[in-house]
Amino acid sequence: MEKTTDDHRSKLDEEKFRSDVLRFQLEIAHGEVAECQDTINILTEKLQHSSQQADALACDLERTQSEVAHKDTEIAALGSRIADKDSIIDHLEWTLHIQKTEVRKGKEKESQGSDLKSTIFTQLEVIVNINRDLEAQQRRTSHQIEHLDTEFRAVVSDREAASLEVQRLKAVHEEHKAHIEKLRLEKQNLEADIEKLATKLPILWVLYHLPDVLEADPDSPPSPNTFKIPIAVEGN
Repeated sequence: MEKTTDDHRSKLDEEKFRSDVLRFQLEIAHGEVAECQDTINILTEKLQHSSQQADALACDLERTQSEVAHKDTEIAALGSRIADKDSIIDHLEWTLHIQKTEVRKGKEKESQGSDLKSTIFTQLEVIVNINRDLEAQQRRTSHQIEHLDTEFRAVVSDREAASLEVQRLKAVHEEHKAHIEKLRLEKQNLEADIEKLATKLPILWVLYHLPDVLEADPDSPPSPNTFKIPIAVEGN
């Protein structure tokens, strides 16, 4: 009887030990579940933050594409202005041919007219070079925009690389604006020099009114009467 009681007590102790072990394992499992839940919460926050960053980069990319389209419009307008200036330069060359004939009429003005003629041709050559630079700048800008557009399509999946490319595009755009502004100021200075030269001889009256011609409606090309020169009557 005593042996049976001991066996029963031993079994109870063994069951209690197993129960304690299971309870300890259950507590460990609960701790691991809590840690996993914390990890899931952290990963969820990181995922939300990454999604917000991706949305911001998508907005930046869309804004950059809009700026590129605006730049294309500006380049088209610049090409139209360059074409208008080419037409004006043709009229100026025709006017200079007439002025060369008028300069030969007076021996006293021959030397001065020759110097003025050389100076005007030099100034016009500089203007032509400036227009060529503007056209070259337009072509380079168009090529750069096409190249950048290709790069944007290639790296659209990489948001960080797209953001860096946007910054480079803005820097290139600012450089182009500064260069075009510099060329525009040089052209204005040359036009001012031609205006000063125009006050020295009546035959340069047309060049004196060159700014009015440049500001005329580009859809209405000037006629030859626009460049009619007032010829001074020589005394006896």
